[in-house]
Amino acid sequence: MDTQMNKLNDVQDKSSVVEKIRLSCRQVYRISSPKKAVRIQGVKGTVYVTLPEDPEDYILRTGEEMIIRSRGLVLVQGMPEGSFQYTAY
Repeated sequence: MDTQMNKLNDVQDKSSVVEKIRLSCRQVYRISSPKKAVRIQGVKGTVYVTLPEDPEDYILRTGEEMIIRSRGLVLVQGMPEGSFQYTAY
């Protein structure tokens, strides 16, 4: 049990939580992460997520989330408006 808690604490210590980000219609937010993974969570409204190296795009609504397991650029856009937060691991 203690080992599991230590592993959990290690993961939390290595991540950095970013405050909620609010985007207006068509506003784009760039996430450039040197870390191994990024979790994006829809907080309010709808956001559009795209990765330059991925042919698919993603739409996140309030309460939905996705984990991107690659380093590099992530673009998030309000559609028409949206708020999100992200955590880089």
